[in-house]
Amino acid sequence: MVKTKELYGSMAICCGPEIIKMFPFEVCKPDFVKVEKEHLSHEDLRDTISRLVSNGYHCEWTERDIFAFRVI
Repeated sequence: MVKTKELYGSMAICCGPEIIKMFPFEVCKPDFVKVEKEHLSHEDLRDTISRLVSNGYHCEWTERDIFAFRVI
Protein backbone atom coordinates (compact mmCIF):
# COMPACT_ATOMS: atom_id res chain seq x y z
CA MET A 1 0.00 0.00 0.00
CA VAL A 2 1.27 3.46 -0.89
CA LYS A 3 0.09 6.52 0.93
CA THR A 4 0.63 9.80 -0.88
CA LYS A 5 -0.10 13.22 0.49
CA GLU A 6 0.50 16.84 -0.27
CA LEU A 7 2.84 18.29 2.33
CA TYR A 8 3.42 22.06 2.08
CA GLY A 9 3.16 21.90 -1.71
CA SER A 10 5.40 18.84 -1.96
CA MET A 11 4.45 15.23 -2.51
CA ALA A 12 5.36 12.57 0.05
CA ILE A 13 4.95 8.80 -0.05
CA CYS A 14 4.95 6.21 2.71
CA CYS A 15 5.38 2.63 1.62
CA GLY A 16 7.01 -0.71 2.15
CA PRO A 17 10.29 -1.70 0.46
CA GLU A 18 8.53 -3.81 -2.18
CA ILE A 19 6.94 -0.63 -3.56
CA ILE A 20 10.33 1.09 -3.86
CA LYS A 21 11.47 -1.70 -6.18
CA MET A 22 8.57 -0.91 -8.55
CA PHE A 23 8.12 2.83 -8.01
CA PRO A 24 8.49 4.86 -11.25
CA PHE A 25 11.03 7.44 -10.05
CA GLU A 26 11.71 8.34 -13.69
CA VAL A 27 8.12 9.62 -13.92
CA CYS A 28 7.45 10.89 -10.39
CA LYS A 29 9.94 12.17 -7.81
CA PRO A 30 8.26 12.85 -4.47
CA ASP A 31 10.14 15.26 -2.21
CA PHE A 32 9.94 12.88 0.75
CA VAL A 33 9.81 9.08 1.00
CA LYS A 34 9.28 7.04 4.16
CA VAL A 35 9.95 3.29 3.95
CA GLU A 36 9.27 0.78 6.71
CA LYS A 37 12.50 -1.12 7.30
CA GLU A 38 11.71 -2.95 10.49
CA HIS A 39 11.71 -6.45 8.95
CA LEU A 40 14.13 -5.99 6.04
CA SER A 41 17.06 -8.30 5.46
CA HIS A 42 20.47 -6.62 5.14
CA GLU A 43 20.36 -7.20 1.38
CA ASP A 44 16.90 -5.63 1.01
CA LEU A 45 17.95 -2.69 3.18
CA ARG A 46 21.04 -2.14 1.02
CA ASP A 47 19.03 -2.42 -2.21
CA THR A 48 16.34 -0.03 -0.97
CA ILE A 49 18.82 2.63 0.12
CA SER A 50 20.82 2.17 -3.09
CA ARG A 51 17.70 2.68 -5.24
CA LEU A 52 16.75 5.81 -3.33
CA VAL A 53 20.27 7.29 -3.49
CA SER A 54 20.61 6.51 -7.20
CA ASN A 55 17.39 8.46 -7.75
CA GLY A 56 18.69 11.59 -6.02
CA TYR A 57 17.64 11.07 -2.39
CA HIS A 58 19.55 11.55 0.85
CA CYS A 59 18.67 8.78 3.34
CA GLU A 60 18.52 8.74 7.12
CA TRP A 61 17.15 5.85 9.14
CA THR A 62 15.94 4.83 12.53
CA GLU A 63 15.34 1.39 13.98
CA ARG A 64 11.99 1.16 12.17
CA ASP A 65 12.05 3.45 9.10
CA ILE A 66 14.09 4.93 6.29
CA PHE A 67 13.50 8.63 5.61
CA ALA A 68 14.59 9.85 2.19
CA PHE A 69 14.69 13.50 1.12
CA ARG A 70 15.15 14.56 -2.47
CA VAL A 71 18.37 16.49 -2.97
CA ILE A 72 17.71 19.57 -5.04
